[in-house]
Amino acid sequence: MAANGKATILGGSVSRSKDLPWYQSKLGSSLTPAGRALLETYSGIPSSEVEAHIYKNVNNFTVFHYAPADTDKYQRDSAWEIFPWPCVGSFWFMALGLSLHPHYNALLTRLRTQDPPTKFPDLGTCFGQDLRKLIADGAPPQALWGSDYFSEYEAAGHELLCDAERFQNRFITADLFDESPDGGLVRTAGT
Repeated sequence: MAANGKATILGGSVSRSKDLPWYQSKLGSSLTPAGRALLETYSGIPSSEVEAHIYKNVNNFTVFHYAPADTDKYQRDSAWEIFPWPCVGSFWFMALGLSLHPHYNALLTRLRTQDPPTKFPDLGTCFGQDLRKLIADGAPPQALWGSDYFSEYEAAGHELLCDAERFQNRFITADLFDESPDGGLVRTAGT
């Protein structure tokens, strides 16, 4: 469940049909050289296994209470069940979009050099792949955190990026627009 059980409410009204233009059955060009390099260097996945890892079946991916038991379903399909975002359906998460931003190097320099470290929030982080790219490029993990409405994406990110031991306590389940005193992002005020 997401923050305050809202995932069921939000997710329940959305079709998870795969008959949509943004649901692609194959990675295609979405697996960029940067995405491949991240899985090889940061995650330690052999080059020959990168695509299979992305398509990995969910036998050991049990964090989703609604994950299908059959073995022909893929990890990305489990993520689709969390919420059918176009970035999930089109494998856009493997493009590492933040690293394509014209100011990415300036952000990276700032994260590496400022004392105390600049804090960087990735709102709508999904798998947190952009945060892992920042770490792989030298950003300090303690300066980074990601937030998403759906808490299940935290475990999905650990599974995809093989870093449950290395990337802990960097995920905040929250509704970006919740300004209540018990809202998930309140603890970041002033940072």
